[in-house]
Amino acid sequence: MGFKKGRAARAAAERAAVANSKPLNIRHDCTSMVTYDAPNGSSYTIDVELMIQRNPSKGTSRNVHRHRGHVGRWTMWQYEAERAEGRNYTHSKTTLIQYPKEVCFALEDRYQALRALQAKASELGAPVMDRQRATDAWRLRLDRMSPQLLREVFRQNEAFEQAPPKDLEDDFDAPGLAPPPALDAALPGPRVLTG
Repeated sequence: MGFKKGRAARAAAERAAVANSKPLNIRHDCTSMVTYDAPNGSSYTIDVELMIQRNPSKGTSRNVHRHRGHVGRWTMWQYEAERAEGRNYTHSKTTLIQYPKEVCFALEDRYQALRALQAKASELGAPVMDRQRATDAWRLRLDRMSPQLLREVFRQNEAFEQAPPKDLEDDFDAPGLAPPPALDAALPGPRVLTG
């Protein structure tokens, strides 16, 4: 006769299956931060540069570790968790727990991007890279905005609400002023000949 699990073990297995089926909602900024929603309902922010995981709602932080595999084809990302001292015949109060596979892929992606950025910074200089980071961060924010939200942002700006007081070409029609130079002659590229 085979081993039959108890009611509590079956209930725990069902809860784990439901928790693992929830999407993790993994996202990152263009720098070194990855944010994901864990199956336990908490949201975690992981900084691969500082190797720290933060829980913004609780204000707690944990150390993060990156381990390369023996063959070098995979990388394991883990965080430190506390446990009862002396458990499993060790005297350590911490244990390393691996992130879900999708989170590991996102962390490795940000880690490799950060390494490439650091190599580029040493080559080009820090100010150039700071400008690049700022540009990438704004581009990411604009990409995440819906077209409707983007229109609303520009409608709130006073400069876009007001029409120019008068047409600029009207100034050149005033007596005593020279006509405007042809714009086609000033612009590089193919010219349109008018007749």
